[in-house]
Amino acid sequence: MKKVLFLAYDFPPCGHMGGALRSEKFVRYLPEFGWEPIVISLKTFQNEGIEPEIIRLPSALPYSKPYNLKPYGWAWNLYRNKGKLLKDIRIIYVSCPPFPPAVTASLLKKRSNIPLVIDFRDAWTLNPLPDKNFAGRLIKQRLFPALEKRILRETDILIVNTPSMLKSYSAHYPELKNRVKLIPNGFDEADFIGKKQALHNQQMILLHCGRFGASGRDPSILFHGLKNLTEQGCGINLHLLGEDNPHIKEFVKGLSLQGIVRVTGPIPHDKAINKMYDADVLVVYQNESQETEISAIAGKTYEYLRIGKPILAIAPPGDNLDIIKQYALRHETVSSYSVEEISKAISNLYGEWNKGSLNSGPTINEDFINCYNRQFLSKKLAETFNSLT
Repeated sequence: MKKVLFLAYDFPPCGHMGGALRSEKFVRYLPEFGWEPIVISLKTFQNEGIEPEIIRLPSALPYSKPYNLKPYGWAWNLYRNKGKLLKDIRIIYVSCPPFPPAVTASLLKKRSNIPLVIDFRDAWTLNPLPDKNFAGRLIKQRLFPALEKRILRETDILIVNTPSMLKSYSAHYPELKNRVKLIPNGFDEADFIGKKQALHNQQMILLHCGRFGASGRDPSILFHGLKNLTEQGCGINLHLLGEDNPHIKEFVKGLSLQGIVRVTGPIPHDKAINKMYDADVLVVYQNESQETEISAIAGKTYEYLRIGKPILAIAPPGDNLDIIKQYALRHETVSSYSVEEISKAISNLYGEWNKGSLNSGPTINEDFINCYNRQFLSKKLAETFNSLT
């Protein structure tokens, strides 16, 4: 079996599960297609002493203020251990962000002439989200564009995970025309085996999974829309699963929505899947934003589509809304970020739920199942590796 040096700063168990999930699923399925990942990840108190087959390296710079230097210290430790890491390796693969390990990966390629594959889970200098930290903005505007250009020049294949990122990087770096490839995120079919849809709920349950209060999201429009409908006699509950933000709880209390909005902290992933099946409507909520070249697709979107429940998507135009409109057999989408439009969307769903027709009939799009399961996506990654060896 061919070996790939699999550089993943975040790898379970870790503090940033969103980015780590993509790496974990690739590592699980790549051996089925002839590739053995040699995983190198950050060593933390969460993962110390477990999974001996994964090499955990500490950061040489464990400082996070005023700027997060941990990824830089980890990238340096990677380079210091280069002699031990490259034995019998056929491909170097690095998952980003963070992006400093990509610098090390490009240096390892120069030293060894081993093909390099970089996977951008998020855009680097083309990222539409501004850095809130002054030092971060300074580095991003002055240093990173030149560094990104130099690294991508050395990269054999750049992988991106959304159509808009593919379009943007292909346009921004014309020299990448034949070296940039789309491998999206997806769902793991194994997570859904044996799961069943719940019986009819006494009230219509809306469920949002993940950190609802993250990245400056404003919950007020959804909460006010919900309050308007419940005051009109609609039986609706909103469950925020995985949210432990005290400001959200205070907001709920301030609007007297304690009996309508339930805020629950993080739970194991398999139990979260069960909660998705128990809900009537699955909620995606993304930040309102100006028109940008690159838009993100929430990781939960793929699992929502696999379950096949109706989706309420409050999001700007872009890739996330596009995939929902293409594959969800019942959805309501709102991009205006107004209480009136959100209330109307929920009211439409509630009217169908009240008649018993919201979750009737087949709900899963087979084309989506075939194209976005993690096993198939890992096969695409293995084929990418094969094209370079």
